[in-house]
Amino acid sequence: PPDRPLYAVGTRWQLRSLRLGDWKIIVSGEGERQKVELFDIAGDPSESQNLVERQPERVQQLLAEMEQVAACDRDAVANN
Repeated sequence: PPDRPLYAVGTRWQLRSLRLGDWKIIVSGEGERQKVELFDIAGDPSESQNLVERQPERVQQLLAEMEQVAACDRDAVANN
């Protein structure tokens, strides 16, 4: 597994993902329509078991890491 966060973002930040070690979190949508998914890539490489309900502390940890990485990513966006 990577020893640094791997961050990916879709158009207009509607879909974002972060992989850190064996864990991957995916966030889609915004506000009340936001959906969060968490996967243990080592134990579930097909990403078939969403572990959000079973791993709330890990979800918060990865969301915080994602926000930190995203803040740096947005630094490169030009304001028109």
